[in-house]
Amino acid sequence: MDIQVEKLISFFKEIFARSTEAIEYYYMKVPVAGEKDPKYRERAYCYELYHQIRIYSDRNNFPFIMTGELDKSGHPVIYGTNLDNAKPDLVIHQPGDMGYNLVVIEVKPINAQAKGIAKDLRRLTAFRRSPTSYQHAIWLVYSDEEDQSKDNELFDKMKTRILRASEKYPNEIDLGLIELYWHRKQGHSAEKQTW
Repeated sequence: MDIQVEKLISFFKEIFARSTEAIEYYYMKVPVAGEKDPKYRERAYCYELYHQIRIYSDRNNFPFIMTGELDKSGHPVIYGTNLDNAKPDLVIHQPGDMGYNLVVIEVKPINAQAKGIAKDLRRLTAFRRSPTSYQHAIWLVYSDEEDQSKDNELFDKMKTRILRASEKYPNEIDLGLIELYWHRKQGHSAEKQTW
């Protein structure tokens, strides 16, 4: 990776950190009428993350565009590959030029099931390996449990599911191509984790 790309990724990670810190509780766990406890809703979180990244990108003149759930169906460069029907949660790129695919991001709540985890990790690996050649991939886990020990326990279970997925799909999941971040609480930035 050249120095310019590393600087752009570093710049984006600063924006990403500030953006996750700005996400408020009700986007992390959505109150539901008639239910005692709020629920994790991935799409609500992703839309707010998109909004916050747009705010910080614009304020800092970040030179890339962010697109949410960009449908890759029938894309002429990846048509017929395992990415043909992919819709990554967020991509940071310059549309129309495969040479400027900077970051691809997938998001999951802390209680995500094994099938969704494997799907995201396989997709991120494929985006890094494919002709689209994204320079960087982030898998973001979010939570906001009041009980810190419960939060830690849920994250440990999540990591177990991650490792099982990578063992089940050793040729399709390469954790070395993906960075893991955990946004564990409202008002705090997502932090990089080890696999």
